[in-house]
Amino acid sequence: MSEFGAVPDDLDYEFNPCRRPTEEEKKTILQQTSTAVAAMFNAGIISHKIALTELRESSDATGMWSSITDEDIAQADNNFGMSGEAPLPPMPGFSDYNAVDDNICTDKDKECKAKDPSKCPIHGSGGNSESEGKSKNEKAEVNGVTSHKEPNSEQQKKIDSVHIDFGQDNILPELNVEDLEELKKVSKPVLLKKGVIERNQTRHPEIPTGEYDYLIGQALYNSNFSFPGHKDGYINFVSKLPDERNSLVLVEMSETKNNFEIVHLIRLNDRNLKRMKGKS
Repeated sequence: MSEFGAVPDDLDYEFNPCRRPTEEEKKTILQQTSTAVAAMFNAGIISHKIALTELRESSDATGMWSSITDEDIAQADNNFGMSGEAPLPPMPGFSDYNAVDDNICTDKDKECKAKDPSKCPIHGSGGNSESEGKSKNEKAEVNGVTSHKEPNSEQQKKIDSVHIDFGQDNILPELNVEDLEELKKVSKPVLLKKGVIERNQTRHPEIPTGEYDYLIGQALYNSNFSFPGHKDGYINFVSKLPDERNSLVLVEMSETKNNFEIVHLIRLNDRNLKRMKGKS
């Protein structure tokens, strides 16, 4: 009781913690939290709005996601999609990863119309005389999305060297010589900023932290093709994955900066990739 005879409604206590988690403990909490939230989201148990809310609530313990605003949460999708794969802003429609788009297949592709992805041109099966002698980007224009390819030894070394530290900026290996030549770019280190990682995790919580190394490594150093982004100097690098989805990394390849800078990472199916290419 107070001197006024009642306990004020706004009375509260705040205690200083007895101990604070170490940086290593924070990383463990971060990985466990993000994995749990992503798993619940992918299972269709929680919505994108709830996922963002939970991530922000964990910011005191993880040291990340405090930048998620009330506006971000208010604008997030509150619907529960099939297996949690609801469209995520700002790039809707990254769901139904293994779908085959009827609009991509021609009337002559009877086997494709029967929904056999391995026989559909969008997956790049079989040869195409139109693509012979063309660059890989030109071949992609002819064949659509190609099939997964195994990296050579030099590419594999670069892929294996990708180890993203979520607590700081990361400098990654330089891009492949053949890709730089095709894009007419001079080689520079590739930079992934901590702020970009945090933003990407906010917008795409469906991507587990444990997959960042693999998805970035495949897109940058084992790409099937690339195409222009939404701004001048922005390039999308795309790699077809063994599970028939695609890893896409958008890179700002500025002539005036010391590094090529990763802008975002997404994982999407062929249909949405075709839609993105059509808008570029």
